[in-house]
Amino acid sequence: MWFTAVTNLVLVILLAQATWGQSPFTMSDPVFGITYDLRQVQFHEVPESLRQTCPAIRRGGRWWLYAYLRDGDRQFFVISSLSASESGASVVISSRTCVVGNPDWVLTGDSQSAPVEFRNGKVQPVILPKDITFSDSVLHGLASDLLRRYAEAFGGKDKFLRVLREDGLPIDDWRKPALRSEFDKFVRTH
Repeated sequence: MWFTAVTNLVLVILLAQATWGQSPFTMSDPVFGITYDLRQVQFHEVPESLRQTCPAIRRGGRWWLYAYLRDGDRQFFVISSLSASESGASVVISSRTCVVGNPDWVLTGDSQSAPVEFRNGKVQPVILPKDITFSDSVLHGLASDLLRRYAEAFGGKDKFLRVLREDGLPIDDWRKPALRSEFDKFVRTH
């Protein structure tokens, strides 16, 4: 009994020490792996229409918008929240159908990153509406909007690029050709 009490006390102290330096305002972005303070870096919240259309977005507290593109009747989003089970999500709304996946899915259009579900006793790709496709114009438009929003949220292009160099994933590791192409243009402008 004494040993169990001491062991539990030691575990509580170790867990407390591990979290002392963490702020409840610290967030990791869903694309570049940048850790930032929500009080200093300001992304916009997702629109209420997204919450109304997607039941998965209604829960989980506040959600922030990192990229958005409308293409005809389809809307593409990259979002995240403090309670997201992984660092962010992607959402595609098509014909009032909401499909949620990981951010790489909408930033690459790669079927390997497409959402999955447990069906018929095994994990299988979600059956997507036929109009959910990722043309080059969608991928590049989403990437361009994402870079614009990051620059705005971080207080300007130069500040965003500095934080990306210091804290983000190495550019050579990006598996997103459209994002890489738009990033090269973004760096060269102004």
